[in-house]
Amino acid sequence: MQLWHVASFSARFKKPGDYLNLEMFGWNFFLIKAADGKINGFHNVCRHRGHPVVQKECGTSQFVTCKFHGWTYKPDGSLHKAREYNSLPDFDPKQHSLFKVHTHVTAQGFIFVNFDAREKPTVSFVDQFGDDFDPTPTAATGKVVGDEFALFAKDEYEYDHTWDSAVGGTKYNWKTFVDGFQECYHCLTGHPTTLPKDFCLNDYYLRQGHGASRHFLPPANSSLSEAYITWLWPLGAITFSENLLFIVRFNPSGALQTRYDSETYRRTTTVPKPSEAYEKWMNHEIAYWRLVETEDVELAVDAQRGFFNGTLGKGRIHPTQEHAVRWYQEKVKDILTRHAEMEAKEGKNIDYSIPESQSSYEEDDTLCKMLGPEYEF
Repeated sequence: MQLWHVASFSARFKKPGDYLNLEMFGWNFFLIKAADGKINGFHNVCRHRGHPVVQKECGTSQFVTCKFHGWTYKPDGSLHKAREYNSLPDFDPKQHSLFKVHTHVTAQGFIFVNFDAREKPTVSFVDQFGDDFDPTPTAATGKVVGDEFALFAKDEYEYDHTWDSAVGGTKYNWKTFVDGFQECYHCLTGHPTTLPKDFCLNDYYLRQGHGASRHFLPPANSSLSEAYITWLWPLGAITFSENLLFIVRFNPSGALQTRYDSETYRRTTTVPKPSEAYEKWMNHEIAYWRLVETEDVELAVDAQRGFFNGTLGKGRIHPTQEHAVRWYQEKVKDILTRHAEMEAKEGKNIDYSIPESQSSYEEDDTLCKMLGPEYEF
């Protein structure tokens, strides 16, 4: 897994020591704010015997301590204390730091992670997204259409709650869901009571970026504000409007097992809490988008059931209405083909998330070589 994925937003980390315990693609990791203001990421695995270092969903601590044997780590991942071990002559604390998860924070405060275990990720953030998050895109489309992120009031959003997409179902492949997110051709029939009624679908546009499909939904009435929806290659989304922000963090755990968390933020200047405005926001605006999200998940579940039938080998893609679907499918096919060819050449499974120092144990151990990897995805 060499690519960057959106994980959270800077508003969740207000002071040094603030941390957030997360799971993506089956990996448990945590983000923590260091004294220098940097957001660091680490696999939630103690270097001693593998017990999770962080137990709570979120919190604040200047040190994180493993509950199993008390090994303690600093916010920069370095080992602070290992009871009874520090006095051993052959024990080097510097060789027992937490396994790093690379982080990148955009100018807008969006936090991305990369699970590539190498010291420097093979794919840089710029390689993947180009100028998609620059304040002023240099791409021609960016100049013509404008940059919606210039409208994003970074410092006015506060975390409110997280919504779990599992309420709509989980039995689908993540790529099935993504296909539907690359177009609005389904909006008229897939969301009959919401989007066609409240948004001007004839004025909808999708701008293709380097690593993002950027959707714009202009409102048809004043009950909802314009919505900016950015799908992020390969898997993730950022949605914002005048009063809300969604950070969509995916956690597929199998070929037919997918769910995502929608971190939900409210704009404090327009939706103070508690207030009548907040109650209206939850019962109207948030409830509205939860219905849309649930319908999208249900569409993916139903489409997956059709694919599972096995009779459809290849569908038809409209050249203009579904051009981003083709863009996405071609990118997926290219990266998976290259990875499969590399594994065939090497004669083994390749997992970029596992540090080389750790994967070598499997290769050197006779029993491990016979059994193969414990988990396959």
